[in-house]
Amino acid sequence: MENAINAVDYTNQNARDEIAADLYLNDLDISIARRSFVDYCAYVVPDWETKPHHVAIGKLVDRMTFGDLKFAIVNMQPRVGKSEMTSKQMPPFFLAHHPLARVVNLSYAMNLSTEFSFLSRQVIRDNERYKRLFPHMALDPLSQRLDFYRTLQGGSVRSLGVGSGFSGRGADLIIADDVVKEGDEQSRAVLEATWTYFISAVRTRLEKGGRIFIMMTRWHPSDLVGRILEAMKDLAADQYETLILPAFAEENDPIGREVGEVLWPEKYDADYLNSIRLLSERYFEALYQQNPSVSSDPMFSEDDFFRFDSPISDGVWTFDFAASEKERSDYNVFARWELKDDTLICGFVERWRGDWHKAKARVLELMDEFPDDKFAFPKQLHELLALREIRSLRPQLVGKLVEVSMPGDKVSRALVFSDWVRSGRVVICDGEQGDHFVWEHANFPDVADHDDCVDVSSVVTHFYGLTTLFDMVMSSETDDEIPRINTAQEVFERLSR
Repeated sequence: MENAINAVDYTNQNARDEIAADLYLNDLDISIARRSFVDYCAYVVPDWETKPHHVAIGKLVDRMTFGDLKFAIVNMQPRVGKSEMTSKQMPPFFLAHHPLARVVNLSYAMNLSTEFSFLSRQVIRDNERYKRLFPHMALDPLSQRLDFYRTLQGGSVRSLGVGSGFSGRGADLIIADDVVKEGDEQSRAVLEATWTYFISAVRTRLEKGGRIFIMMTRWHPSDLVGRILEAMKDLAADQYETLILPAFAEENDPIGREVGEVLWPEKYDADYLNSIRLLSERYFEALYQQNPSVSSDPMFSEDDFFRFDSPISDGVWTFDFAASEKERSDYNVFARWELKDDTLICGFVERWRGDWHKAKARVLELMDEFPDDKFAFPKQLHELLALREIRSLRPQLVGKLVEVSMPGDKVSRALVFSDWVRSGRVVICDGEQGDHFVWEHANFPDVADHDDCVDVSSVVTHFYGLTTLFDMVMSSETDDEIPRINTAQEVFERLSR
């Protein structure tokens, strides 16, 4: 703009008028962006596309920043701008208008919350457009940690994960962004712990007149939002204003869409969303329609497993060891796997009772028979003791022995394997042992007396770092859909390419 002014022929009235108009419009853009959150986002974020749901969220943030709105909840599908607006851009905008505010970014895990805090810090420190809007804002050079930073004006942003220590710290604004992660909805204990942390550690640290902004994809009727909505039936409880934005519009849509109209058609059109719905109606209703329910369907169905023998070239063994060989004890289960063309193949499985000495001998036998395979041991006490002993007996194969972290409880750990089975991407070998392997899964967690086979399948998903098929679809950089495979012939053809 300065170069353009210098180049103006001031004897030309039209040129002077054009520069004056440009200056006026630029000043107007800045003035609007300072007072409107959605316009602020469009001003400071390159290639920002403002959509109706962004406008609706922006209005809530404006009321929380300039008005009397204290508590707000927004529920909508993944990857439509939730965290960009809420965790990255809201703290710098709010601090610019409340310079002494103490802001807390809360997420399900500390590392995710820290990432959000880092991104918001970058806005204040490095974004030239932000500096043009709010030239009074600057970071304190002595306080710029990843999980906590201050501004020279006296404000601060702190990142916390659910369960992190909150004692001794107050907050004027708490931004809770996705405090429930995939898998946690299967654990009542985790859901209860999240709620307890929120009411005992988070809510009690909110200063008088403070604000809470919750942005979340729904997972379960008893997730954080579900518990808040239930508590709101008592009018003495905090009353949150809610903005519910389903992927497909329903009656009385809050942003004026017709029934069935999608939230962001240029990014996720109806065909794309329906391809995700095919993977699981229940999960689609929760994550995309914001209408979670408790499923009465079994986690696994025998009909969803494909059964045929398929050769394995790059094998991985997973184990579940029994404590003894008594008649009522658990079983040793050994299985050999390969992940090929987005299909998980179990080419061999055996299940038998026996003490550790017999199990150890069998592991050593397999290691000699398959010296190029990997052997995965879950990071659990019994298996880690076994791993230590086997390492001492086969030191030349230490690189083939892998420890696998197994967070969560049995049900939450089995969820990923269930998702892959439902999508038609699991092949189990034929035979009696394969039959029982499938039967045990189909009767998990309520009917089967043992769950050793389920433990083994959970280890392999964690070994490969598999996510749900929903995450595969949403993280794909291509436009290819990942639909359910419906026939064994389709699977066989994929594996034979």
